[in-house]
Parts: sequence; C-alpha cells; structure tokens
Amino acid sequence: MKFPFSLKLGLALSLLSVGVSYVTAWLCVVDAAQVQPGETRLVIGATSAVGSAATQIAKWKGVKVFNVIRPQSDWEFVKENGADEIINIQDTELSSAIAL
Repeated sequence: MKFPFSLKLGLALSLLSVGVSYVTAWLCVVDAAQVQPGETRLVIGATSAVGSAATQIAKWKGVKVFNVIRPQSDWEFVKENGADEIINIQDTELSSAIAL
C-alpha cells in the first residue's frame, strides 16, 4: 500500500491498524456471529482495538452488548464506547454476572 510521502510512518501504521481492527471485528460480529437486532452479545476484551470495534459494530446492528473489562479505570471508556452492561472480571464471577 502506498501512502503520500508527507504522511509519517507512525500515522500511516496507526491508520492501517484501525482498519484491520474494524475488519476483524466486522468478520466476527457480522459474518461469523450473524448478529440480529434485539440479540444480546458478550464482548471480552472490550478495551482492545478489536473489542472496541466489535462493540460499536454490534450496537450499530441493534444488539445489546455486555462488555467484560479488567481494570476499574476502563469503565468510563467502555461505557462511552456503547456498552449496555459492563462486567468487571476482577470483582465479579463471569458466570454469575450473565443471566443465561
């Protein structure tokens, strides 16, 4: 892939990385899981690039999203990213946090 010579390598790699994250999330959420509006899905690793993208794509598709995080400090980021429910895995047993 050719980038304009004025584009810094770091910025170019960042843009490419964002694209890869969203393509990966799309393949997981839309193609593999075939989510439908009204469904509920769990995203583990919600603060990662792919996890963030998966949350956004699932919300766009009309899905209720449960996000799993580790550090309490990521709570605000995940909520702003669109999570309907947030499970802090350090404070809560995952199986008890999800009503099956």
